[in-house]
Amino acid sequence: MKTLTGASIVPDRSAVPSVRRIPFIVGPTGVGKTDVALTIARSGEALILSIDARQAYRRLDRATGKPAEISEREIHRLLDIWNPDTPSSAARFSKAFHDELRKARNQRRRFLAAGGSGLYIDAILGRIDPMPEIDPSLREALRREWDKSGGEALHQRLREVDPETAGRIAPRDAQRILRALEVWHQTGIPLSGWHRSGHGSYDLRQGPLIFFLARDPNDLRERITDRCRAMVEAGLVGEIRELLDEGLSPNAPGFKTLGYQEWLRYVQGECDEKSAMDQMILKTWQYARRQMTWFRNRYIGIKRIEIPPDEPAGDTAARIVRQLPGEWGTSESEP
Repeated sequence: MKTLTGASIVPDRSAVPSVRRIPFIVGPTGVGKTDVALTIARSGEALILSIDARQAYRRLDRATGKPAEISEREIHRLLDIWNPDTPSSAARFSKAFHDELRKARNQRRRFLAAGGSGLYIDAILGRIDPMPEIDPSLREALRREWDKSGGEALHQRLREVDPETAGRIAPRDAQRILRALEVWHQTGIPLSGWHRSGHGSYDLRQGPLIFFLARDPNDLRERITDRCRAMVEAGLVGEIRELLDEGLSPNAPGFKTLGYQEWLRYVQGECDEKSAMDQMILKTWQYARRQMTWFRNRYIGIKRIEIPPDEPAGDTAARIVRQLPGEWGTSESEP
């Protein structure tokens, strides 16, 4: 398989000016981003550009926290933009984000961004260089090799060319192993190298406005537990079974997301109900902790918004609105 060597990575900073005055509402899963963003959007008659890797998948509704009401969905953009059998891509998502941004501006609509997918936010800000499209023949060749040799062999190959990425991926995770090998063979640069292209802290003092929602860890963990249980009660298992019955592969990228991977094992008889629930709660909490670390270390000048356990979303939103630029009606200061 042909590789390209000697390539360099230069993040695309040209994306930054177009988002300089956009408020970003970010934070860990379960912190309350959606309710706060909805309140701000309604107060300013604005659109919400969702930045959530899981909400981008069609038909995956129960465990992704998508807005439930039609009125809420109508003001959201970037929900349901690709099928659950489509590999996710920060570069593709960034393009979709900027396309929606241009539409909103052409319509003279206000907008804000909300989500917790840190890599996607980095791509939107031009912190990582968009990776090239993968040659379909390369993708198919690697898939055939996986089917023939198994995950251990390809995971070992990944350890040889990109030990940093391999250390974060389980040997059974076909989607992520194959993606990392695709990038290596296509570009000659390890996936970890692409991700490091925007390494270091990003100075936000010249914009954009990024508000990081935070809660006491005990409060957040309790909210995550309640949220996971509510997702299951709302029909998560039935949704998984319906998708499988319609022919979606258990190895589909959409099933690799939080909530689905744990309950897919239950549906396939690999674990009991209690184990699936415990794993969903645990992995969601672990993901939330990684998100907190990401935003804490990634940006200089991020505006941290501490949310007390009993504070309504409207009050949190009001505190943010007071810090927004003048077109939001409360502050004339430049970001």
